[in-house]
Amino acid sequence: MGDWGLLGTPRWGRYTSLLCFGLLACCGKDVAAVGGDTKGVSGRQAETNGAPASVRVGEAVAGALNREIPCTGEMRADVVGVISPTENGRLDSLDISAGQAVVAGQVVALLDDQVQQRAVAEALRRITTAEARLSQAIADSDAKKAQVQRVKDLAAKNAYPAAQLAELVDVSKIADRAVTLARAQLEETKEAKRSAELLLTRRKVTAPFDGVVDTRHVVLGAMVGPQVPLADVYDPRSLYFSISIPEKNLPEVKEGTGVLVELDALGGQKSLFQVQKIGASVDPASRTIEVRAVASSLPVGAKPGMFGRCVLVLDSVADGVLVPAGAVDATKEGPRVWVVEDGKVNPVPVTVRLRTERMAAVVGIGVETQVVLSETNRLKPGAPVRVIP
Repeated sequence: MGDWGLLGTPRWGRYTSLLCFGLLACCGKDVAAVGGDTKGVSGRQAETNGAPASVRVGEAVAGALNREIPCTGEMRADVVGVISPTENGRLDSLDISAGQAVVAGQVVALLDDQVQQRAVAEALRRITTAEARLSQAIADSDAKKAQVQRVKDLAAKNAYPAAQLAELVDVSKIADRAVTLARAQLEETKEAKRSAELLLTRRKVTAPFDGVVDTRHVVLGAMVGPQVPLADVYDPRSLYFSISIPEKNLPEVKEGTGVLVELDALGGQKSLFQVQKIGASVDPASRTIEVRAVASSLPVGAKPGMFGRCVLVLDSVADGVLVPAGAVDATKEGPRVWVVEDGKVNPVPVTVRLRTERMAAVVGIGVETQVVLSETNRLKPGAPVRVIP
């Protein structure tokens, strides 16, 4: 309290006034300095506004542009099957390998068939015996018939007893029945031969349809049967590329849409497919739908199960003037680009033929035209610009 009292006395009042005046003088000097600096900044800003704007440019080029959906998929076939025997047995031969073409009914493997071969040989022997027996029966029957005829002629002249004629007729009938029996026995032996040959045929393994062998599963000498596939086979004409696309892209995909497919197993070889069929339902788990694409000329070596990367070509421009997509402004008057020529920039109306995330195909400018890439909202027609790298 004493100190404050001293400051309030007339003796200290003079010093207090001097102190306040000094502080105000210093503050005033600082404020003046700040004010002068602000004026300098405004001047530099004005200088900046008068200088050419710095812009980055890109050059319009000629080329093709596709609007695409990236995707993955795999090769599949509608017609697939297995080559399997119809009987049990040991595999004696197998004349197929992966990638080999086969035709329906072609013999591709044999099972051990010694038993069946012997059965066929025995049937042939019995046929020979039955044929000889039939020939003998026919000869005996013919002889009896001839004898009966002679006796009938004699009996007509009363030169032969009627009772003996009746006996000869009965003998002739017996000979005829022997012929009938011999014929039946011959047919039985022929049927036995057909059965033996059928069993022998079943020892042969044939291709189920025209196609290509995919994978061979067994080796020679293996015990096989109807439930043991020897190899997989497919019809290359039924091959297609199966793709799963997100349901959000479904409205953009139509039958005939082009698909560029690159199968990993074939070293990056690209082939053009076309959408043939769009699935009828969406997978509830993945929210995707299957799309089937086919090719008029399949990649050499393509087979079921091969994984591939692909793009669905939704739209395309085969030959156009391309600029970066960011160079195209959307205005009320329509799309435009800012063109740099002779150090000045001007807007040029264009027609956009196709636009993707990165590029746009336009009509209205030529190839090698320099267009501003970004920040075009600060540009004015005819303004000078400085191109920066």
